[in-house]
Amino acid sequence: MEHNGIEKDVEVAEGAAASDEDACTVVERKPDKDKDKDKEEPHAGFLNVVFHGAFCFFEIENNILVRTANIKHMGDPKMPSEHVYLAGNWLGESTYEPRKDYQLKGVEPGYARFPREHNLIIKGGTPAKIPEGIYAEFLFPYPLQIYSVQCLPVKNLGEFFEGTSFPKINDVKEISTIQIFTYRFKNHLDLQLVGHAPWTAKRMLVGNIATLHLWSEPDHTVCRCHVGNAFSDSIKMFDSVDLKLKKSENILHVEADDLPYGTRVEEMDDLVVRLYKLARLGKAFKAGDDLRAALVKTKREITLLSGTDLHRCSHIVGAS
Repeated sequence: MEHNGIEKDVEVAEGAAASDEDACTVVERKPDKDKDKDKEEPHAGFLNVVFHGAFCFFEIENNILVRTANIKHMGDPKMPSEHVYLAGNWLGESTYEPRKDYQLKGVEPGYARFPREHNLIIKGGTPAKIPEGIYAEFLFPYPLQIYSVQCLPVKNLGEFFEGTSFPKINDVKEISTIQIFTYRFKNHLDLQLVGHAPWTAKRMLVGNIATLHLWSEPDHTVCRCHVGNAFSDSIKMFDSVDLKLKKSENILHVEADDLPYGTRVEEMDDLVVRLYKLARLGKAFKAGDDLRAALVKTKREITLLSGTDLHRCSHIVGAS
């Protein structure tokens, strides 16, 4: 059938005979307005990358190399891992797989280095060429700024550490357990963690802020010896470093003033506390109770009721 050279879709009219000339109805295609609505405009802004748990950081030439070990139960390589490994938007993280080619893309590189006064810095610490027990490795550009928070004050290093590499850490005053890298980006649709496709900033901006959380920590209550065992597994990410953690103590709670713009104190909860809070929220929702009231507990009450203490796996930084 010809229609003056214009291509059109043809449908068979309902209830009409196929042989009847009137049985064919010409239907012209129209623009899909709903599809256009799904398109999201690009926005410039800031990305905060939050590291929770046992990560090792190396200040190398053009990037920060990040490693996390496969933390085994009681430090026994034959036992299952005590950590879960998650990445993504807050409360929407998913498991990242064991691999060594993760890379952050879509951000503008900066020049920030780890604040020496808040971190366990191993002077001259370099990455092991073949690290024993590694789980994953990431490459991050240097950020605009680094926030090292939730710190453990250390007055006497000898009470906490021992080993032949002890002289490499003799200036340490605090040990952070959370790092936050802040970056600028020109287009939030270009942000990606290469190797972990589930994470996207699309429809996840709050104002002009995007957030990526990375976890390497337990999601269940563990014994206090776990912190020391995790440290021993983590130190293997370094080349020829002999250092042991003899004890751990309660860390300081995060305060809002410690955090970059666009992050909340609640985002700094460890997984055990977060899961406890979500369970309380679910219970309140089913009971028809006030949801906000379900979460209004003192920090100490949350800590006690969730069955966890305030000990955290420390971050370790290798730097010149």
